[in-house]
Amino acid sequence: MQMENVGGQLKKIRIERGMTLEQVSNKCGYSKALISRVENGYVSPSLASLTNMLRAMGLQICDFFLKIEQNEPVILRQGDRQAQFVKRGVKVEHLTSGVTEKKMDPAEVTIPSGYSSDQQRITYSECFILVRAGEVKLVVGIGNSEEVYRLNAGDSIYLPAGISHRCENTSKQEAILLCVESPSSR
Repeated sequence: MQMENVGGQLKKIRIERGMTLEQVSNKCGYSKALISRVENGYVSPSLASLTNMLRAMGLQICDFFLKIEQNEPVILRQGDRQAQFVKRGVKVEHLTSGVTEKKMDPAEVTIPSGYSSDQQRITYSECFILVRAGEVKLVVGIGNSEEVYRLNAGDSIYLPAGISHRCENTSKQEAILLCVESPSSR
């Protein structure tokens, strides 16, 4: 990795976090001039110095290097997915791995026959759902303002952020959904 990539990435993170050189300087103890020279690729920081600058911006060194590497596509093979079982047999497989600070969170959700979520779920992210197999009933809203949507294989629904919803599978077969939240809530 070239040092100008490190410095440029450091500057990008500082700006994204709305921090000035002075704020970073005050938190890490290095001069604004030194930090600027690092950001512009004129000085190569030691690992300890880089770690201190990153901590001043609320970032760990391992996350920093993962972020730099994310200029490349990230492939997750089907056999490498990690299944997470949640309530009553619902299986969630996140479709990305090793991606920090992602802007969306795609997952494959398998819902067994007869499943009904206990309560409404409010996400503060936008949510897109595509039914890949089976059928589900999606109850959107709360109380008197509930709407019921029956979705079959191939149907999709987009839910704006802040919408309350719950899911049921009243069919005799499992349902498989592709769910994408943006921004990621994980």
